[in-house]
Amino acid sequence: MEREKPRPQEFYRHFKNKLYQIITVAKHSETGEELVIYQALYGSYEVYARPLSMFLSEVDYKKYPDSMQKYRFQKVYLGTEQTKKKADGQQKASLRETVSDNQKSSQSEMKSDSTEEVSHSEKIENDNQKNSSQFSETKSGEELPNPDLLEFLDADTMEQKKRILIGMKDRITDRLIDDIAASLDVEIGKGEVSERYKSLMVCVNTLERFEVNRLR
Repeated sequence: MEREKPRPQEFYRHFKNKLYQIITVAKHSETGEELVIYQALYGSYEVYARPLSMFLSEVDYKKYPDSMQKYRFQKVYLGTEQTKKKADGQQKASLRETVSDNQKSSQSEMKSDSTEEVSHSEKIENDNQKNSSQFSETKSGEELPNPDLLEFLDADTMEQKKRILIGMKDRITDRLIDDIAASLDVEIGKGEVSERYKSLMVCVNTLERFEVNRLR
């Protein structure tokens, strides 16, 4: 089956596990040969040109017997803007509904206990810092959403999301990484929290560059 041509803004992973973004497919002015123009998403973000036939070719297993993928370049999905917004909207709606229910419960408890001096929002923040987890439990056993996650979901641009993610580095958890990754429509592999955090930052940096290029 013939493989489809790469399209601008698509992401491809080289069999040596490097990530690239397609700029365009150009045509050689002298020979008419089609060339894939693509940019590295690491290091100094250099731009390369490679014949289309070679770009779509299979890995030479005799030369690279340990290769984990069939093709030299394999398309990967880091999440489109539309998919990301849809995931953001769904998760925001669910989390805000939980916040609303718990705020009503908290207000009722505060009326019956005049000695309670800590606000509902302060309890959420204190519980989150003490337990270092995404959710803390109320007296009724319900889970409260992590304020860091809400702040991340409320950010309008990837640049803002990146700054928020950097700010939560010292209190990041596996659960928080999983939910942020889900909102971005990306998947972060298992491992140490610090390594998963680095992988998440790579995805956010990539999506930020994609967003900037799209708006130009």
